[in-house]
Amino acid sequence: MTAVTDVVMTAGWFGPADRPLYGVWHLPTSGVARSAVVIAPSLGLELDLGHRSLRVLADRLAAHGIAALRFDYDGTGDSAGDDTEAGRVEAWLASLREAVAAARAAGAGHVTVVGLRVGATFAVASRSRADAYVLWDACATGKSYLRQESVMFALNVSTSRPEPRTDGSVDGPGSVYTAETVADLGAVALRADDLVGSPATLVLIRDDKPDNRTTKALVGVAGVEIEACAGQAALLEVSGFISRVPLGTVGRIVDWVSAQAPAGAGPMTPSIEPSAVVELRPDGTSILESVQSLGPHQLFAILTEPVGHEAQDARQSRNARESRNAGDARDAVAPAPVTVVFSNSATTYHVGSARSWVELSRRLAREGVRGLRVDQRDLGDGPEVDEPPGPVYYNGESLEDLRAAAEIAGSATGLGGSHGEGDVVLVGLCSGSWSSAVVAQDVQPAGVLLLNPWIWHRDVEPVGPVAYPQREVFTARVSRALTDRHRLRALGARVLSWVWAMRPDFLWRVAATLHLGDTTGATVGRLVERGSHVTIVMGPRESQIFRRGLGYAQERRLARSGRLHLVERPALDHGMLHSREREVVLDQVVADVLALAARPLEPTPARHPTPAPATP
Repeated sequence: MTAVTDVVMTAGWFGPADRPLYGVWHLPTSGVARSAVVIAPSLGLELDLGHRSLRVLADRLAAHGIAALRFDYDGTGDSAGDDTEAGRVEAWLASLREAVAAARAAGAGHVTVVGLRVGATFAVASRSRADAYVLWDACATGKSYLRQESVMFALNVSTSRPEPRTDGSVDGPGSVYTAETVADLGAVALRADDLVGSPATLVLIRDDKPDNRTTKALVGVAGVEIEACAGQAALLEVSGFISRVPLGTVGRIVDWVSAQAPAGAGPMTPSIEPSAVVELRPDGTSILESVQSLGPHQLFAILTEPVGHEAQDARQSRNARESRNAGDARDAVAPAPVTVVFSNSATTYHVGSARSWVELSRRLAREGVRGLRVDQRDLGDGPEVDEPPGPVYYNGESLEDLRAAAEIAGSATGLGGSHGEGDVVLVGLCSGSWSSAVVAQDVQPAGVLLLNPWIWHRDVEPVGPVAYPQREVFTARVSRALTDRHRLRALGARVLSWVWAMRPDFLWRVAATLHLGDTTGATVGRLVERGSHVTIVMGPRESQIFRRGLGYAQERRLARSGRLHLVERPALDHGMLHSREREVVLDQVVADVLALAARPLEPTPARHPTPAPATP
């Protein structure tokens, strides 16, 4: 439980024991509220882009004395299941009904459902018996939502024209909708009949792209108010995940919901569990997920671990057999316990791009490996998420947060102490690769898996949807650089980049070989030389940057160590939103992590400093 200004936020799981849904309650600190709001997100990439806006909305509602429940549909976000299973649309509608039931069970006499995009369509189609609705940029039909998903995928995701699917499924950015899901979504639509008898409904139509079909379907229905809203393009139609919160729309929703809520307040006692079994394996192994609060900043994290250890025992037996078959007379040594720490990429929260970190965590848990999905400060479900403009990445805070998470994950007491001290593997995408590479030089993990790294030098200007202060004068920067080795290396890297513009190939190879500045070769070389196994997975643009900064001689030297593995995927997009390419990358990550987990535990001194105990 964490406090955000005048709001208490509690994350966990609720709903069916065999298919728990992930949710986050936002309550006034008094514990009493006038009503409750269930916030229904969109799907796919829009779920990721809209996450911060819905978080800000929930905080503001709670600050106005109204309880709010954010949740993930079945098979999405941190909820159990995945999007390849049958019956997806009915499961999503049932998830919304379950969330409304949870709000009523918590003590809410009046419940409003706020739905974003296709979440608004589900809010009406689910017949959840809510007392009021806010339909925020609603999709007129499920078919129109799929049409936009297909267009966004074709225009913004694929680096090469993919082979068309012949099984009736549809590709979206980071999602695949099976033929069954496509057919079922086609039957979902906003219908006036579903709103008959509802006391009040607010329909928010985009001011730049008014959806006439939505207006036509709902205009004239008693109790329905239709208004224009601004800022949707900056919220959902952005590149680089730099989504902006439409504060005007958020404020209007808060005002409207407050006006609909009863005057009297009552106690709210939501039922939500801090841990849940998200998967029960046929071999008897359960996959348990639990909410964690790490370090002095109470970083939000979700730990995924196997319960039953059948997978771990099976792997140890397999290692023993392989040792005997290889003629090794030594006794088989149990693998070291391994925890994989997943870092944020850009403004993507702990589920990872296209839910990659959730999928990887659970796949690895099936093999006995723990996974830790972390939100850095001012991101995701953490306690320090401020008002817009939003999080900043490529900065010192992200390094400090990832370092703290890695040290806690590798310590004997950091995550419950049940496994003892073990190895840590860092996995990151894009800016998360940068954070992982920099932090790995300090904590020396067993392995580092860098997916689509873009920037290699340590000191870089922060990035994010913010207006940065003016740069310091040049003389001040040089003066400080001369007294700080990291900044000196960064200055060297900048000088080399200027020189490289005139003589690219020759001088960059020399720089990489001589370790001048934070070049690609210098960074990777430090990781390899300190004993970490490094895997780098790259798309075409990332590969070009990497090759430009490594140099042939440096690559050959590092390859001879046996601790550098390069994987180049010509069709891989930067955000790994192409589902077929993403599957290949995830398979590679699983294979590399399991190879590290199978290594014998060597009697070496502890490599991780002992951190402060995790905040309960």
